[in-house]
Parts: sequence; structure tokens; C-alpha cells
Amino acid sequence: MAMGIRSSRTPNMDSLAREGTRFTQFYATGATCCPTRTGLMTSKFPATYPTDPANGGFANRVTINELLKKQGYATGHFGK
Repeated sequence: MAMGIRSSRTPNMDSLAREGTRFTQFYATGATCCPTRTGLMTSKFPATYPTDPANGGFANRVTINELLKKQGYATGHFGK
């Protein structure tokens, strides 16, 4: 049973829609892109970093991309 658009077959996306987790609330960790991106990538509150993540990166904290890559996923992170 296809979900969404009927003209394209998307079995993997359909499976995710049926069996995946539905997130119904999301809270950004900041009002601008850098703290929000930092919170998303590391699940850590940006104010706990020793330097501004815009200047110091993720401070050697593991990112979701690194965790997914260890599980065999090809990942990328794109911004503005």
C-alpha cells in the first residue's frame, strides 16, 4: 500500500512512514542557525560548550553523522 504520492513507488519511505518514530514536537536550542545546528548534531545544549560552536566546532563531541557512519550509512551535512 503506497502512502503519499501515488504516481511514484517508494517502498523504503513507505516503510519508514509505517514503522518509524513520529516526532510531534521539536524545540530549537537557539534562535539562530549555529546553536540550533549544534544541538541537532550533538544533542548537547550549546551553552555548555567552552567556545562558541561557530568558532570552535563541536568541541570533539560525537555528532549524529559520525554515529550513523559507524553503522554503515553514507552521511553529509549541508548548510547555507
